[in-house]
Amino acid sequence: MKILLTAAMLFLASSALAQTPLAETTFRGPLTVGTLDSSIGEDPQTATFLTDSEVGQKIFEVCKVDDRCEVTGEATGPLLQLVSVSRVRVLASDASRSSVLETPSFIVRIKVRCPEGNMSCDDVIYTGKSKKNGRWVSVTGRTMHAACADGSTPCRFQGYTFDSGKINYTVLEEGELIVTKGDKTLVREKGSWK
Repeated sequence: MKILLTAAMLFLASSALAQTPLAETTFRGPLTVGTLDSSIGEDPQTATFLTDSEVGQKIFEVCKVDDRCEVTGEATGPLLQLVSVSRVRVLASDASRSSVLETPSFIVRIKVRCPEGNMSCDDVIYTGKSKKNGRWVSVTGRTMHAACADGSTPCRFQGYTFDSGKINYTVLEEGELIVTKGDKTLVREKGSWK
């Protein structure tokens, strides 16, 4: 049943594509990702695209799930399906991407040293300072992402990870700091982005 429904939707979409002239349009708003199709924009101007498509790949190279993005491309049909993309850029970051995380025991500064718009970054600096004794540590790490449907393309931003010898520092997008040494958890604290 699900396969027949998907086939019918694809047939209707292809019929609409054939009947509607292509128009280059700019869509602005949050990126929403689904298993089969995804969307960009805000009502009333939202465009859809197939998640596992060339258009999807171009968008996911720059934008992450829930990022506010601007996508310019050719859209067609009554559902405004994107069939090509000429430009993609991230709009203003949201507060959850702030560079300072404060937990009950630590102040953590995150500095991403890759150009804006990069999907992933291997040049991120973690500087953590203990509120108890004033000691600090600085280490280089990378961003962490969940994989897209293809299993290799980075899709959803999850946070940052940093290795310093035997100690690993992980800062999750939702504001959790986890410090481990091997299998032992040394610190696990929830904080807030400032």
